[in-house]
Amino acid sequence: LRKTIASVCDQSVSEYEVLLVDDGSTDPEYGVLLNEIDDQYDRVRIIRQENSGPAAARNRGIEVAESEFVCFTDDDCIVPEDWIEGLVESFESGIGAVGGPLLPTEEAEEQSAFARLHRYRNEVIYNQPTEPTVGDADLPMGGTANICYRREALQAVSGFDEAFPTAAGEDADLQHRVAQEGWQMKFVPVVVQHNDEYSFTSFKERAIRHGKGSYYFHQKHRSPRSKYRVIISLLGSFAFLPKEVFQT
Repeated sequence: LRKTIASVCDQSVSEYEVLLVDDGSTDPEYGVLLNEIDDQYDRVRIIRQENSGPAAARNRGIEVAESEFVCFTDDDCIVPEDWIEGLVESFESGIGAVGGPLLPTEEAEEQSAFARLHRYRNEVIYNQPTEPTVGDADLPMGGTANICYRREALQAVSGFDEAFPTAAGEDADLQHRVAQEGWQMKFVPVVVQHNDEYSFTSFKERAIRHGKGSYYFHQKHRSPRSKYRVIISLLGSFAFLPKEVFQT
């Protein structure tokens, strides 16, 4: 989180605010960290709430935000200096959201096969673009790690669906509903780095989350996502399926 906030507060533009939503954390060390961030960065506004899940936390941020555009990233990400500028300046008429890729750090790719698999998944399996590209809800972007929405588009769909219980599928659902409202999506090659160790444990946890996300998304919309995303999500679905599917 320290690295995330440092990167978000070191941007090429000056007129922006940083909203950090604390979703009911109870770790005393985390409380100390938030106080240190509050003291160090005048730009950061910390919003505290009872634990309600990631969708509710992001909706709280949307509720407080006053700007025309709302950018999202996560606490395990490092954004580039031109992140806000690159996303916001890429908007054009009819575009509801602009996002870019989430990729491992160079150090992680050198040390971990799982990090290299992450890049391969994005570039080959998801066929992620390398140039600015306009598309629909299935355009592969970085989810809430690297995306910016028009506040108007977020308000039109009442933000994230808080029925999604974990950080899985709620970002795809939002993108889907915004597209249903008639907005288009735009991919831009503004890379956010994923500050993850890319161990087998973290790979397994991400795979399970992807499986959960696909399950919740399908339960709500009753329609599968693209075949490539379904194939990838099966890595997690096999672990998640016995608990969540066989019991329904």
